[in-house]
Amino acid sequence: MKLLKHLFVLVLLVCSIEGYEMKSVEIDGIDRKFLVHVPVEGEKGMPLVIVLHGAGGSALAALESYGWVEKADQEKFLAVFPEALPLDLSKQGDFKTNPNVWEEGSARRKHPVNDIAFLRNVIELVSKRYSTDPKRVFITGFSNGGSMAFRAGIELSDFLTAIAPVAGHFMLKNPEPKKPISLLLITGDKDPLMPLDGGAGMNPWGAPSQGNPPMVNSVLAWLPTIGIKEANKRVHVVKGGKEFIWGPKQGLEAIFVIVSNQGHEWPGEARRFPERLTGPNDGTLNATDFIWNFFKTQKPR
Repeated sequence: MKLLKHLFVLVLLVCSIEGYEMKSVEIDGIDRKFLVHVPVEGEKGMPLVIVLHGAGGSALAALESYGWVEKADQEKFLAVFPEALPLDLSKQGDFKTNPNVWEEGSARRKHPVNDIAFLRNVIELVSKRYSTDPKRVFITGFSNGGSMAFRAGIELSDFLTAIAPVAGHFMLKNPEPKKPISLLLITGDKDPLMPLDGGAGMNPWGAPSQGNPPMVNSVLAWLPTIGIKEANKRVHVVKGGKEFIWGPKQGLEAIFVIVSNQGHEWPGEARRFPERLTGPNDGTLNATDFIWNFFKTQKPR
């Protein structure tokens, strides 16, 4: 037992050295893990950005891969990285055979878990423990984590200021948010997993998938939640792609960004998977910069 305690202290020390703190909260009898990065020279009333990893990923992988730690230090906000649970809770998690996945609305689990309660608790606990601004809370995520960000944007809208999924679909039917919030969706034009125009694709493990909807459908489905019509659209050329903007209306907007020559990787960061699985990673747009600049424009409601 003493050895285990020493090991636990060592783990906490290593986490501190690496720039994050490991936390957990119990949800329905299950310990749920999340990582917290406090910015260097952080200030009182900091914004809070929650970053959700993709299917098969982890909190640590998201912390190390998407550039949010560096951005948090530059811009002085708190960055939090929650971790999903394995698809089969009775077995050890494994990227290939039992990946961590979010309950984003696809009902893929035989025994659903309460990821919304988990994220709600994360927001509440972090807000109490650290000096954050409750009116500037944002969620972003990649792939399956992006789809979970969509769901959180509806079911946790009373906690949130805006969401920014990357390469994720909006899967909820008949969404009814407690309050309307703005949306930014970023995707690549050469994404083989979530094709821009929909149709046949493949999953992260190289198996074919069918019936993928066009990515823009997720934005169009969001528009009724913020009271903006499809016709209210503008198009801009941005560095590395195109930006489609609906709104603003009473401070709300929906933005869809298509990154040129970009596959199923976080735009602007290093490749994590072979090109045969995720496509090219040559886009010049940096998603982390783009998302943070979007978050900064969003006014509390």
